[in-house]
Amino acid sequence: MAKKKTFKKTTNVKRILPKKSPDIPVTKKYWDELRAELKSDATSINLRLSSVDAKVDALHMEMNSKFEKVNSRFEEMNSKFQEVNSRFGEINSKFEKVNSRFEEVNSNFEKILAVTHRTNALVEAQEDRNRYVLDGYTQLFQRQEILEEKMDRGFLEIKKLIQGH
Repeated sequence: MAKKKTFKKTTNVKRILPKKSPDIPVTKKYWDELRAELKSDATSINLRLSSVDAKVDALHMEMNSKFEKVNSRFEEMNSKFQEVNSRFGEINSKFEKVNSRFEEVNSNFEKILAVTHRTNALVEAQEDRNRYVLDGYTQLFQRQEILEEKMDRGFLEIKKLIQGH
């Protein structure tokens, strides 16, 4: 036989709902629904984070490749600068060689100038000696002229004396 359902009489006792949240009773069903919702939200957040993480990883990889390209360009520029620096080094060494040649030429000019000054001094000294010798010859020539004139006069007188007698 089926049992008859009996209803309890409810009393007119008013239930007062608690005023504070921690005091509100929760049913198991509500609790399970809340838990499932929170799990779903957590899973959704995890999936979004995974998606964002994947996007960040992709961006990170893209940025790394771009940085690698930039780094390779910088390496190329550095190698070109090193080539330019080595060329400047070569040019500087060539200029140093040219400068040393100019210094050598200047040194040779100084030697030539010194020899020229010595030669000029020797020529001037020789001119002075030549002047003294020339003066001596001039005096000797004048004495010889005077002596020859005297001899010519003396010969003329002797001729006159010889012819006149």
